[in-house]
Formats: sequence, structure tokens, C-alpha cells
Amino acid sequence: MAHPVIPRGAALAAFLSCTACAAGDEGEIGGRIEFPGEGVPAMTLVLLERNDPVPRRVPIAAGQERYSLRVAPGTYTVFAIPEERPDPLLVGAHTSYSVCNARQRVGGEADGTCRTGPPREVEVTAGARIEDADIDDWYLEESVASALLALAGSGE
Repeated sequence: MAHPVIPRGAALAAFLSCTACAAGDEGEIGGRIEFPGEGVPAMTLVLLERNDPVPRRVPIAAGQERYSLRVAPGTYTVFAIPEERPDPLLVGAHTSYSVCNARQRVGGEADGTCRTGPPREVEVTAGARIEDADIDDWYLEESVASALLALAGSGE
């Protein structure tokens, strides 16, 4: 299966967000994007670094099943907001479900024990390549979804 490439505008935004980084001082964060139902819709990926109040928003094209971005070292919360939402609180995130789901994929059999939880922070160090910050938990508690939307500055 081919992995879609992040659109040129998003790649430029990713580059510009780390212009303060010296060459080799950044890391990489990425993972799968899953969505309940048929296919991944267009959405905005949001990265919140623990010590930076400004969210980084990256467009994700419809059908894009993976993302990968160069980032400054830090501790990130990663989530996504679909462009069109039947539920105003529909937000997907990297959570304890994502970690459990990844382990079950490696084991080859889902047993239904993975449960949603709060977002899991992802530590990125200089030169590190994080490839398992999956966005696949779309069943967040209302309070968690509301908090993420507020932090993203989505205006909703």
C-alpha cells in the first residue's frame, strides 16, 4: 500500500515551524491515521508541545493513512479534528487505546481489551524517529474532546 505524502503546504509549514532548530537538532513524529467508517476524511492534525502554548496545525488530505513531521525536541500531544463533523466533539487522538491497539496488531489478534483514555504524550528527542504516534482513538470522553478542541484553538 502506498503511503500518501503530506501536501507541499503542510511540508512547508513543518519546515518553517522548526527554523530555529539547527540541522540535526530536530526529531520526527509520525504514525497511522485511522477513522471509524469508510476511509480517512480530510482533517487537521494538531501537535501541542508541552512548553509551547501555540498549537501546530497541519492539514491531512482525505485518504491519507499516515503522517510524518519533523519537529523540535519536546513532549507532544497529538490529535486530529475532521473538517466535517456530524458530532461537534468528534476528535481523534493518540491515547492508551492507540498503544494497546498497536500491541494487538503486532500480536495479530484483537481481543477487545483496548479502552480509550486521555491523550498519551509522545517524547521526541533530537535525531529520534517516532513512528507509532497513531491517531486511532475517536471515542474520547466529552470532557477530553472539549479540552483538546479548546487547546487547538478551533473556536468550537
